[in-house]
Amino acid sequence: MSAAEPSHVPLPVGFGVTFDPGVRFFHGGTVLWGGHPSRVLKLTTAGRRALTALTRGTVTDRATGLLARRLVDAGLAHPRPPAARPSVTVVIPVREQHDDLARCLASVGTAHPVIVVDDASPDPAPIASACARFGARVVRRAVPGGPAAARNTALPGVDTELVAFVDSDCIVAPTWLAELAGHFADHMVTACAPRVVGCSRHDVDGDLVPSPLDMGPHAAVVAPMGRVSYLPTAALLVRRAALGGGFDEQLRYGEDVDLVWRLIDAGGRVLYDPTVRVRHAEPESRRTALVRRFRYGTSAAPLSRRHPGRLAPLVLHPATAVAVGLALLGRPAAATLAGAVTTGWVAARLSKHGVPWRFGLRVGGRAVQQSFLGTARAGVQLYLPLLLALATLPRRQQRAAALGLLLAGSVPPREATDRLAYGLGVWRGCAREHTFAPVRPLVTRGHPGATP
Repeated sequence: MSAAEPSHVPLPVGFGVTFDPGVRFFHGGTVLWGGHPSRVLKLTTAGRRALTALTRGTVTDRATGLLARRLVDAGLAHPRPPAARPSVTVVIPVREQHDDLARCLASVGTAHPVIVVDDASPDPAPIASACARFGARVVRRAVPGGPAAARNTALPGVDTELVAFVDSDCIVAPTWLAELAGHFADHMVTACAPRVVGCSRHDVDGDLVPSPLDMGPHAAVVAPMGRVSYLPTAALLVRRAALGGGFDEQLRYGEDVDLVWRLIDAGGRVLYDPTVRVRHAEPESRRTALVRRFRYGTSAAPLSRRHPGRLAPLVLHPATAVAVGLALLGRPAAATLAGAVTTGWVAARLSKHGVPWRFGLRVGGRAVQQSFLGTARAGVQLYLPLLLALATLPRRQQRAAALGLLLAGSVPPREATDRLAYGLGVWRGCAREHTFAPVRPLVTRGHPGATP
């Protein structure tokens, strides 16, 4: 099935929808604004009747199903699936971390088949003991191949409709699979993931801690360069038939990004459902956490070769790019004027589609603001040495460097160090792959009010 077909496939009977928190209704509910990237949806009289029926219940016929699909695909709403009894096998790759594995297996339980793949641990006995204690099947690899190879090793033994990949340092809730599996009643859905939240390795039931695997609190249809652009395989439920050859074993990091994007390219829907949560034990050492971020960064270059144009560190519309560029050239007055013109232009375009001017000005102003914030984050992550080098040049470039460093200073310290570690990894990967694709900003002619 091609990627263009699914919009004509209704969401199945029994599904409900929940509107995204950012959606706004105008003109009595006939004009909707929202989504990621943002867009305007105008409803016909029949569409308004279908919307009323949806807000009062669930999909009951083709008309409500088609509208529900359109709302979900646009990011204006998110599916609310019926209850399900999943046919699923749980796959857990592990190497050496037998204490984490025992804790993970205890949370997974025995309601579904569990396959643990020992990725050639030097001492296999503790892994085998933990599996025996919790009734899991263990498959041992003779040589280590990394998480991608370990997960692939388990796939021939999976004969259920769904396969759940869970990392050994995760702790799942008893109902997590049943809650996610309902999404697969929609045959377009090929993968779905919960929100992965961080916890302390020595206090897994304690307060949450930041995690780079946390995709945030908002539900989404996953799309490259969307609000949620990929999903980690720390916890991921996938339709077995959609996996094909499985993970790319050449990727030591980023294999989950590659898999999710290939599922999307094949025409499937990949969903992020943060109402379901899985805990992930984070490194106790800050140094260990930064090293992990560095290693994640090294995956950007090989991924950019497999998926060209999807890893730009900064995405700007030409109009907002002009404002940012003028500011960085040391021309604040011209940059302010460019930002104001862009704001007005966005409001004028939206007003033609029934969005009030006042709201359109807020959208345009936020687009300009987000462009500067995105530049700040990219500056910390990838361009900080360039900004420092500009400070040694003539006065105008010094002013530009000062502005860039001021923007960079708006990024919280912990986030800044995480981004810097990741960015160093990106540069390391670029050197290995002989490409600058992951460090080149992208200027696109999409709507400047969109969220890349």
